[in-house]
Amino acid sequence: DTTKVVNNFEISKNMAERIEIKPRRVNYESDFDFMLWFVREGPDGEPERFFPDYDFTGVLSSGRRFVFSRKGGRYVNCRREGDSLRVVCDNHGLAPGGVWLKVVAELPDGIYPDGFRREVSDGPAGIELVRGNGDSPTEMEVALTVPFVFRSAYDMAVDAGFEGTEEDYRRATAMIPAAVDVLRQVGALTSDWAEGRERIASALRAQGVDASATDSFDALAEKVKGLRLAVEDDPRAVSPRQFGGRQTLLEFMHNNRRAGFPGMVGVELYGMSDSLHGADAYLCSDGYGSTDGGEHEFAEEHSTHYVIHYYAKEDYQVPTYDKCAGMVVLGGRPALPVFGSSNMAYLHTYDCRPVMTGVLFSQTNLIRDIALHGLDRNGHVIINICSNLSNMELPDLRVANSRILYGGVGFGNISFPAMEEVDSGVAILERSAFLAAEFPRLKTIKKGGLVTYNDKVIKLSLPELLTANGTIVSDCPALTEIELPALETLNGTVAGTCAALTRIELPALSTLNGGTLVSNCAALTRIELPEFNFINGSLFDNCPQINDITISCFTLPGNNRNIIRGNVNDVVRVYLPNYTTLTGDSSFISNNAQTGKTIHFYLPKLIRSEPNSGINGVVWDCTGDCDVYFHLGNQHSLSRINLNGGRGAMSQYYIKGVTVEPGFMAPLILDRNLSLSPESLVALISNLGDNNGNATLTLTLGAANIAKLDEDTIALAQAKNYTIV
Repeated sequence: DTTKVVNNFEISKNMAERIEIKPRRVNYESDFDFMLWFVREGPDGEPERFFPDYDFTGVLSSGRRFVFSRKGGRYVNCRREGDSLRVVCDNHGLAPGGVWLKVVAELPDGIYPDGFRREVSDGPAGIELVRGNGDSPTEMEVALTVPFVFRSAYDMAVDAGFEGTEEDYRRATAMIPAAVDVLRQVGALTSDWAEGRERIASALRAQGVDASATDSFDALAEKVKGLRLAVEDDPRAVSPRQFGGRQTLLEFMHNNRRAGFPGMVGVELYGMSDSLHGADAYLCSDGYGSTDGGEHEFAEEHSTHYVIHYYAKEDYQVPTYDKCAGMVVLGGRPALPVFGSSNMAYLHTYDCRPVMTGVLFSQTNLIRDIALHGLDRNGHVIINICSNLSNMELPDLRVANSRILYGGVGFGNISFPAMEEVDSGVAILERSAFLAAEFPRLKTIKKGGLVTYNDKVIKLSLPELLTANGTIVSDCPALTEIELPALETLNGTVAGTCAALTRIELPALSTLNGGTLVSNCAALTRIELPEFNFINGSLFDNCPQINDITISCFTLPGNNRNIIRGNVNDVVRVYLPNYTTLTGDSSFISNNAQTGKTIHFYLPKLIRSEPNSGINGVVWDCTGDCDVYFHLGNQHSLSRINLNGGRGAMSQYYIKGVTVEPGFMAPLILDRNLSLSPESLVALISNLGDNNGNATLTLTLGAANIAKLDEDTIALAQAKNYTIV
């Protein structure tokens, strides 16, 4: 059955039965609009829709505020459509959560000093802003039940005894504007003296202050200064709505702020008594207030009770309670304790700069909701094995100096909107389960990494990450895609042991200065590195499905630097369109023990090799029987190009062919490659360019390969001014 709801506005039962509104879910980053219609009691007592002809201001709030209004016939963020109002929420900036709707109307009313009576209607709008996908786009409607009947000034004049027509009334009032102004001024003075003073005293008494309507305005003003109340329409303030007959803890705190106490901690307790401790003053939800701690017995028999702790200094220590069901921290620089396996279900901090002193929660199944606003960095683990945590907000966390989550946590999505730096030494999200993590501002991983041992995460996007020292993601078997559009420098690994990973985007990566780019990713088939130019490590280690690698420009320096290590696909093509220099003991392929594989390296601009200690092994420490082919262009070079296989039982047999494009002129060294076929050698010599008129170039083939050539082929090489040795 569909639940009949009218957004908790107080209306008659008949109206509730006639109006049906279904709550809608909208992604909090999406624009949205909805129809707002006004309801009042008609002449027959039945509900009817109408459109007001007075000015009004509407406020949508969810963490932040979005305002729409009609002033003097001018509409802002809304427009009239028949007897309804379409509210258009464009770039609204509202935060995830339930949306609260408040409408303030200004009704003309001569008995008030300013000529208007202010009426307010508010309640939940039935719109929930979520981080994930919302409901399918449909028309949303919000009903606003107006708890008053609009009556014109003429109607009120008739009630007061005026006997003329409405036209007579308008003519009369138009003739005496000065008199109306005088009456308004007099009304303002009398209102201040009588009703105004009583209202102020009543508000003070609601905050626990002894006040009376007989107090002077000066005395009342001094008492008001002693309070720090929530400001109306302030986005940080909470409207005093009721839930189950009681205010929420955050409402209770906002409505009982006090000047001189910058820090507040609200504690929700269960049980009838507890020992108040750790603060400069206390206020309990049953009205008890004190500056002394000690045992307190609650007067009201409710299952939960609230206690506000007031602190006179900015820096204060947040207390712990054995019977604490939840806690809200507000203001100052609070030191958060080690709650450990506390019975708390929620912890929220607002408008403060909290500091952690140890692991926040550890091995408890009770904590479900954490929102730490103002936490700039964490020096300790925030959550350690808390399996029922379902919501975690860290909107201001900028630097991670330790793990955020470790073990036993399951989310849909998790967001770190302010994080810029990781300096933890470990993966900040380890052994936790979530589908996606958002790091929109992360720029640097100084050490450690992001995600490890997560069997659910599917996609990881790091749009602003520039440098990383460590492993970004590892041991995530469900991960299929990584986006790193800004990453320039890596000293570590992008992905390790991610069996389902098929796509990595690295359009800006220029330097690998230690480590391995990708390792043990069995499903990865293709990668492009358009800006890559320096490697000091290995690109791919044991990625057996890689079959297409494009590296636009790079240098392969030093010892034991590799493009491919370990197992490879049946056929692999590596395009190196701007590679010019083979340096040191670098290798293109190493540590491969497989047989029956074919690898093609395309090097159209290679012009020289710079061997270390006379050895240059493009194939290194390989024990299998793999077919390797090198394809050169038509480049000209006076430096030798050494394409010899390196060490290992099979390395000298790996290279099965070396091709050059017609016109190629450069000294080649191939004497260690014993598996070159006669046909490939003949084709190579046939495509050599005519070197006559230049210094003689050397083609180093070795005795075994020379024996494969006939006299005509050798003579052709000599005729092109090559010496074969």
